[in-house]
Amino acid sequence: MTMITRDAINAMTDQGDLMHLVGRLAARWRYAGMHQMVEEQGAIQDVYAAAIYRLLALGYYEPGGLDVESELPDAAMPQEYRARYSG
Repeated sequence: MTMITRDAINAMTDQGDLMHLVGRLAARWRYAGMHQMVEEQGAIQDVYAAAIYRLLALGYYEPGGLDVESELPDAAMPQEYRARYSG
């Protein structure tokens, strides 16, 4: 899977498509971490954050937030998402 650009993410308008993308990115982030691909993991995390911010900008709200498979560890989650869904 090639990395999607921020411009492409910002052009997305369907929350379902964005949620699917976020889930795929979270899986890629975990895979990169298991294989000590630190730079790849950082790049994925940046794109993941852009997708989360776009999702929130489109009005995403779900009690409890994303499903656990689509989230990164708390420290890696974008600040706006953590503020909305912490605790």
